[in-house]
Amino acid sequence: MISHSGNNIFVFSILSLVFVVFAGCNSDRHKNSGIAIIQGNIQFPVNDKIYFYSYADSADIYLENKSAMDSSMVDKKGNYIFKLRCKNPLVFNLESGNKNLVTNLFISPGDDITINFSGKNNIPQVTPFSKAAEYNVYLIKFLDAFYLDPLVKQQYYIVSNYLDLNQFISYNEERKQSQLQFFKGFFREDSLKKEFKDYALNTIYYGIAVDKLVYLWKKRMKGEPVSADSSYFNFETPSFIENKDGFSCPAYVRFLNLYIKDIYERMVERGELPHDKKKILSPPVEKYKLALQLLNRPYRDAVLYHMMADDMNSVAEKYDSHRSSGLSLDSMRSAFKRKYSLE
Repeated sequence: MISHSGNNIFVFSILSLVFVVFAGCNSDRHKNSGIAIIQGNIQFPVNDKIYFYSYADSADIYLENKSAMDSSMVDKKGNYIFKLRCKNPLVFNLESGNKNLVTNLFISPGDDITINFSGKNNIPQVTPFSKAAEYNVYLIKFLDAFYLDPLVKQQYYIVSNYLDLNQFISYNEERKQSQLQFFKGFFREDSLKKEFKDYALNTIYYGIAVDKLVYLWKKRMKGEPVSADSSYFNFETPSFIENKDGFSCPAYVRFLNLYIKDIYERMVERGELPHDKKKILSPPVEKYKLALQLLNRPYRDAVLYHMMADDMNSVAEKYDSHRSSGLSLDSMRSAFKRKYSLE
């Protein structure tokens, strides 16, 4: 376990990962001015605009909430273009109407990527003329191979829920090795930009850890709790739990929240909560205390703010309400502490 130290040393590391996007600039100088370009053609636009979604700030990252940062008109021929001023790599979605065109792709300052959408399902096709394009071809194919392929999808979302613990451990390990092999086989000996390599590998490792925690949660929800030994939790190492490079990966924040939730549920199963048997167990309060005890900042912030928003019943709606009214995440924290008399 990680002891609480109040250490703020990584806060500035996360601030450096905050993704702030502004539109507009001279595309002729984009390679030297931090301009990233996404352009292409969509054959059957759902709407007259395509929207660029990314993480606006640390609050968005903590709450796994991408915001619409920019939009592009789709002309009569189906062409669109984004010119994005960015200081750091961006994890992004493109959406048109109610359709998600691409999810969790990756772009860095100076990149110029062409993404065309064709066919009745608007299948994305990235022009493979640059390393940036190759990165995103990989991400699209990775998603297809391990999440969208019909047979894999059925195994992943349905069949795996009915495996016993040993069967699931084998399935989970085979899935991880297949993903790592897919990654290594795609790029072979090519040198990769560190930011993308971290993003790609963290997507694998934290995705696998999330699957392990979700499996236990699903068993509990069905009234079939399983007892897993320490080898099952082989990700419980300080460097894996508190990873300053992890925030660029959407699965990382999900992992942190599930990690605290699982520790809480295991303690409940062992009869360790509450310590004062006369007190009524309050799950949000106990998880809040565990996060304070086990995580340093900014990692515990990613858990606490998500937990507080979730406690308000709707993460997205409540967060959007706070943002539109100018309230900060600190205001959410104050409201949470007042609600449970933690002041």
